[in-house]
Amino acid sequence: MLKLISDSVKAVEKYNMLSPGDSVLISVSGGPDSVFLIYFFNLIKSKYNLKLYAFHLDHSTRSGDSTRDAGFVEDLCSKLNIKLFSEKINVLKWCLERKLNFQEGARLLRKSLLEKYCVENSIKKIAVAHNADDNLETFVMNLMRGAGLRGLGGIKPVNGKTIRPLILSFKKDIADFLNSNNISYCIDRTNLENKYFRNKIRNNLIPYLENEFGNGFKGNILNTIENLRLNSEYIENKVLKIIKEIQKKQGADIKDVYDKGFIKISVSYIKNLDGCLKTALIFKLMELVKGDAKDIISANVRGILKFCYYGGENKKISLPGGIFFIKEGEFIYIYDSSKINLSDLFKNNQLNVKPENLNKVFAAIDEDEIAALLKTNEGKEVDLKTLNKNPQLNTVHEIIKNINESGLKLQIKVFKAEEIDKKFIMHSGNNEAYMDINNIKFPVIVRSWHEGDKFTPLGMNKEKKLQDFFIDLRVPFYLRSSVPVFCDSEKIIWVGNLRINDRVKFEDKTRILLYLKLIED
Repeated sequence: MLKLISDSVKAVEKYNMLSPGDSVLISVSGGPDSVFLIYFFNLIKSKYNLKLYAFHLDHSTRSGDSTRDAGFVEDLCSKLNIKLFSEKINVLKWCLERKLNFQEGARLLRKSLLEKYCVENSIKKIAVAHNADDNLETFVMNLMRGAGLRGLGGIKPVNGKTIRPLILSFKKDIADFLNSNNISYCIDRTNLENKYFRNKIRNNLIPYLENEFGNGFKGNILNTIENLRLNSEYIENKVLKIIKEIQKKQGADIKDVYDKGFIKISVSYIKNLDGCLKTALIFKLMELVKGDAKDIISANVRGILKFCYYGGENKKISLPGGIFFIKEGEFIYIYDSSKINLSDLFKNNQLNVKPENLNKVFAAIDEDEIAALLKTNEGKEVDLKTLNKNPQLNTVHEIIKNINESGLKLQIKVFKAEEIDKKFIMHSGNNEAYMDINNIKFPVIVRSWHEGDKFTPLGMNKEKKLQDFFIDLRVPFYLRSSVPVFCDSEKIIWVGNLRINDRVKFEDKTRILLYLKLIED
């Protein structure tokens, strides 16, 4: 029993968990591990001159058992003269509303509440009751999930302000200590159910291994976990140094990545790293953006690294936890979709279309404007419906229009087909469009592209999604909303600066051409 106390003290000293005069918020569920933890702190508080607090979350579950546990914790803290902060929340409902599984949601909620009380009361440390068996279980779970080096490093003894004094102690020794000293604790029946992945490891796999290979296997694996963790921390420190240097060159601060919800890095910073550092870098980037990378596995990272090079296709990959990876030219972006929208991530330089403007019309060409350009030699206006029947058209005039929300102007002319050499049309610039005016259903509007837009690119005989068209032409994500899309009353007729719709192309039978040209203001 004295060994249990000495192991806990050893953990505190080995990992520098406490400093004299620290204030500590102890997370107490009422189970054996957290009960021993609060007794342990009560034993060492004079040695370190500690100011102790406790926190308990009543999950409002287990048919009233959770409320019983809350009462037990309240009595325990009163007995030890430790101030208790407590919350009663319907955690199952809270998790369902956020589409989280119960165990993960409860963990996130507890963590946020512990942080809240620390901030409100200027408490320096948070103590949680993870022990050696928890560490072993986490290692096995991560091993089976295909985690990388970091995941196989198990539970960190110290992570920020969170400390784990029981990380070297086993559950059995804790239970024996409490029972021998007639110290009461609560039993959570759900820990005996094999509904959750961890419980299956705890209740089935670990006992089997212990029965087959003896208790010594735990110590051997824990030593391996320690070695892996030290290697992981060494690599992580190198990666952090790399990221800080990159951010500094970009005039950014690594501390701001989480709040902004994204990070941008040139592939040049990745290509020369060895494989181990590349993997660790991607893991760390995702953790900085999201706050953790617990759901990311090695397969996710391998999938990303396939696109971290110059050239090749642009790529967007959806990752667990609402994280997205984008490879765009020489840059990669990692962003958290819960914090930032894709449309906000890329700020373009031409048509700066804000999300609220996506459905707005930026310019329009109506029939009256075209009719004004189509006059007979006698100065009479021509009905668009009779264009092909009038041989005396005068098409010298032009219109210049502004495209709102952009730095572009639109030049509009009308030509007789006989006035234009086909070779001249074939060698026109991407910012020019020659279209058969009789195949256009006026009015024509100019807007940004919409999700689901389709058109038939010149030279093709079937429709294509505009998004796929952009991908084929390697139009960067951040420029797509800047492409002016010209639509008549039926469909898209021109994807500005790129391609016209095959429906409005110049043919042998074409008599009158509508000419559009985009000009930088």
